[in-house]
Amino acid sequence: MIKAKSVRRLAAVLVADVANYTGLMGVDEAGTHELLISQRELIVDPEVDAHSGRIVKSTGDGVMVEFPSVIAAVNCAVKLQAQLIRNNQDLPDDRKLRWRIGINYGDIIVETNDIYGDSVNIAARLEALAEPDGICISEKVFREVRAKIGVAFESIGQQRLKNIIEPVTVYRSSFEMGKREEAFNPAASPSRAPLSDRPSVAILPFVNLSPGKENQYLVDGLTEELIFDLSMSPEFFVIDRGSSFIFSGHNHDLSDIANKLGVRYLVTGSLQQGEGRIRVISELIEADTGIQLWTSRYDRKNPDLLEVVDEIARSIAASLMTSSGQIAKAELKRQVIKAPKEFTVYDRYLRARDCFHKSLLPPWDKGKDWSRLAKEKFAKTIAMSDPPYWPAVAGLAWQHAIDFDWDYSDDYEESGRQAFEHALRAVRNEPDLHLGHWILGWAYLFFKHDYDRAEHHYNLARELNVGDCRLLAEVAQLFILTDRYEQAIMNLNQAIRLHPYHEQWYDEFLGWAYEENGQPDRAVEILSRFTELEGTWSYLVLARSYLQLGKPDKVKEYFKHVDRLHRQRTGQAFTLEAWTHWIHRREPYQDPDRAKRVIELTKSVIECANGKT
Repeated sequence: MIKAKSVRRLAAVLVADVANYTGLMGVDEAGTHELLISQRELIVDPEVDAHSGRIVKSTGDGVMVEFPSVIAAVNCAVKLQAQLIRNNQDLPDDRKLRWRIGINYGDIIVETNDIYGDSVNIAARLEALAEPDGICISEKVFREVRAKIGVAFESIGQQRLKNIIEPVTVYRSSFEMGKREEAFNPAASPSRAPLSDRPSVAILPFVNLSPGKENQYLVDGLTEELIFDLSMSPEFFVIDRGSSFIFSGHNHDLSDIANKLGVRYLVTGSLQQGEGRIRVISELIEADTGIQLWTSRYDRKNPDLLEVVDEIARSIAASLMTSSGQIAKAELKRQVIKAPKEFTVYDRYLRARDCFHKSLLPPWDKGKDWSRLAKEKFAKTIAMSDPPYWPAVAGLAWQHAIDFDWDYSDDYEESGRQAFEHALRAVRNEPDLHLGHWILGWAYLFFKHDYDRAEHHYNLARELNVGDCRLLAEVAQLFILTDRYEQAIMNLNQAIRLHPYHEQWYDEFLGWAYEENGQPDRAVEILSRFTELEGTWSYLVLARSYLQLGKPDKVKEYFKHVDRLHRQRTGQAFTLEAWTHWIHRREPYQDPDRAKRVIELTKSVIECANGKT
């Protein structure tokens, strides 16, 4: 019998069981078992299902559950404990089933009927630390849910957990009888909540335009997914679901809602489902002016509705979160009209980021000037406060990484060192800064050639901001350089789907991945669509692909572009020696034979272009 292949993925893991279950069984075996079955059927299983959880296995008096969302896992735990305590209310103490819950988040190994890994083991150890009627969560989980749920957690410090090498910082919350959620009355809220210095957004509940309204769960799920995806970015201040959903079904003026919630931007929308299709319309509104900054419509077939909801939510989030997205544009415009004396640290940071993004745009001969200006502005931002604004430190690391990658620096070794040191400083001081982990992953890959640490920090960056499609696309380089081409292709296709108006390099990376994967025809199909590719490297990938397809005329045509761009950058003709130096310095293949393959193919391209074959 062939064993099914296991896979890895990020997930939240919840482990729950009944405290002193053996003792309770000793007192009343039949009654205890009957009560356990009742609580499972009426409370635990339905609540898990309502939060999109998957019960992986039952353990007699407990369950292990996998969730795609950390917030969903914690919300589920909170609701479970509230209902279970209420269910126990009229029982004598020796009959009460008091549950303990532990939750962790991280990389897990998934098989058909089980899940494995340190992340799972930590969740089980956390459950054992929880008080009866209580919840224990790891620091990873706490970072994701703080200020986003209506329950307080307190730190109990670092704990040594059995069979876990590193100590884990643990947070706990217990539920006392008599506690209840206070109803929030929009009319009673402050007339103007304070505005965050970051771009502040509220995702209002989408309107259900479907006949019958049976799919309200789908509409609410779309709104929740969008809130979750946007809130994963530390650069946005996103209003929690509980506050946004207060305005569901109420006819409030949008500017009034924005005042009450203290936000600059509102996302509104509608969902209509029928005849095998789903349509979502969404728009972004600047609250002070009422101007519609962005709108989009999504029409999809709906054989798998949850998959469709996830795709749409992430597409909207990606469209808003990219550097060229409408929130970024509106925020920059807001800073431009300020007098310099009113600039905050965040204002300075935005201006530095603007210069950074301009360093990535044509004409390329201006890129070095924009890079220099960006580094100056990031440095000034860093100097404005003590401790510094850590995203600015990560931004400076990013600009040094671009100098290394794009030959903006006369000393690429120094650029790599600066990128590494600034990124390392940023994540040491702000461990949940996704950009810091991203650039540290880049530095470990391209500067240190440490593939394991590179993947570790790339994964941390993805955990901290799952909606960043640029990061998703860039991680494809790691997969290409470590012979995981199918994974690279999957990453790039997903990033392109999430960001329909993506930069051209997404497609150029995809062409590269297909060529490395032995599919030169697919590489040609993708790369030949463009009238101008963005660099020497992409033209060389295209020339190599045509060489493998036996089309020497095309090889000669595209090698001319290789040589032209190389002369523009260096003042010298393209040579095999120059490219070999580039490969060893800038394209750190883990397998030396893969680097040798690229060099040999390049040699054949040059010979073909010179009429020698």
